[in-house]
Amino acid sequence: MILIAGGGTGGHIYPAIAIAQAIKEIRPDINIEFVGTAGGLEKKIIPKEGYKLHLIQAAALNNVSIISKIFALFLLPVGIIQSIFLILKLKPKVILGVGGYASGPMMLAGVLMCKKTAVFESNAFPGLTNRKLAHFVNVAFINFEVTKKFFKNALLLGIPVRKSMELKLRHEKNFITAKMNLLIFGGSQGARGINKVVLEAVKKDSGWLRDFNVIHQIGATDWEYFDSEYKKIFKAGMQASFQWFEFLYDMPERYQWADFVLCRAGAATLSELSAIGKAAILVPFPHAADNHQEKNAQALVERGAAHMVLQKDLSVERFLKEIYDFKNNPQQISQMAQAVKAFHFPDASHKIAEKLVNL
Repeated sequence: MILIAGGGTGGHIYPAIAIAQAIKEIRPDINIEFVGTAGGLEKKIIPKEGYKLHLIQAAALNNVSIISKIFALFLLPVGIIQSIFLILKLKPKVILGVGGYASGPMMLAGVLMCKKTAVFESNAFPGLTNRKLAHFVNVAFINFEVTKKFFKNALLLGIPVRKSMELKLRHEKNFITAKMNLLIFGGSQGARGINKVVLEAVKKDSGWLRDFNVIHQIGATDWEYFDSEYKKIFKAGMQASFQWFEFLYDMPERYQWADFVLCRAGAATLSELSAIGKAAILVPFPHAADNHQEKNAQALVERGAAHMVLQKDLSVERFLKEIYDFKNNPQQISQMAQAVKAFHFPDASHKIAEKLVNL
């Protein structure tokens, strides 16, 4: 059996599910179970995918208040003890940590009990747990070349992405058109910093919409406010140049529609951009643990595969400057789209699965 520990956000959960599915395709006889926390998204998602989920106690240690850190340190030995009992009960052959609160206690327990362990690190700069375990785990599956230096045995295999995304090949567009298509999103919860600037740009002067078609995913957190504000501006509701949604369920099609994208720099998002070959303006989430989103974005910028604007620098003026730079330089979009494809690793889930079953 293989035990997969971690979660919290979709960026940890969905690649883990893709790996689990790939293991099942290779070895249907292997049992796969997950370990997570009650407060993470895994509690909703994993059971729906047909996998058993075990819950342990764990909380964030990084980028939190002193009180929260003390609470997390108190929970750590509890989570480790719970993990030891789970390992004794389930007797897994391999334990895979995918990041998130539950990953730490379970991987520590696995190392202490001399189990075969592996970590999946999607970011350019590893998370706290993976940095601490870097020299103890048997293998680390990574997504960026620059991450190799942190682990004794790292394999550059990339991030598993949805099959539908990998199958969508980018159709080169004829840029001799009146408008360009801009896709703006910030993940399922949205990105308040980006949302505020885009709304302000529309309020200030919507004349720029004569040059762009925009699809803006607001996200769940602030949906009601932004939906209300946009309805005041566009009294007739949806209009041709600017459409807004709480969530986009057809991302492969939306990516294909777009000439370029403005988004955050989470590893899962970047893996999708690279899989489909899409130029992007990246606005890293400034409060991400260890500032990993900025480091992710920087890895692409250094290869000419994206533009980066820090949240503190994102004003209406900067937003308009960036999108018009893209519009006025269509050749740059094509070059960037080709450059970002170098970060895509086809069939990553099966390559990782093969390594795990043979560990």
